Amino acid sequence: MTEKEKIEERQKAVLKRAKEATEEADQKRKDAQKASKEARDEAKLAAREARKALGLVGASQQQLAIVQSAIAERESVARRLAVDWGGGSTAQVLTFLINLGISSIKADPAGFFGRNRDLFMSVPHFMIGLALYGVELAYREGLPSGKAEFVSEASKIFAQLGVANFGTAMLLRFRRAKAAMAALQASQKAA
Repeated sequence: MTEKEKIEERQKAVLKRAKEATEEADQKRKDAQKASKEARDEAKLAAREARKALGLVGASQQQLAIVQSAIAERESVARRLAVDWGGGSTAQVLTFLINLGISSIKADPAGFFGRNRDLFMSVPHFMIGLALYGVELAYREGLPSGKAEFVSEASKIFAQLGVANFGTAMLLRFRRAKAAMAALQASQKAA
């Protein structure tokens, strides 16, 4: 092989290696561009999801603020006083009026109504109050309105007053029975 052929062969080898290196560099550049595009797409997706999440957080914070203001309004002192005192006063007045009506009925003291007048002044209150409260609970959807809260409070207190009246009636009956028993025993001892 001549010197010229050797040089040409070396040039071909160098050109071949340069061509291979260029092709390898082109391939690496294409791979890097592909990886860069995938990274940009992932970043765009992550940014989109982050914006969506922030939007949800913002919306939920707004909803939370609305709920908090509604709760503050529902639990205000004025509203609580109106519901509690209004319902309680209504129950007290109704109890008084029913008892007044029952006591104004003229009945034979030895008859059924006369003997059980004290029960008629207690049991209906309890039953009516319990029924009203049960109906109010059965038809309640979500948070009760002011009117529903008022009825609920009145019915609870109405029922409690009936139970209190019943307890008083039973206590008085017990005391009367105890006094009658002591009188009977005293009369038996005297005889």
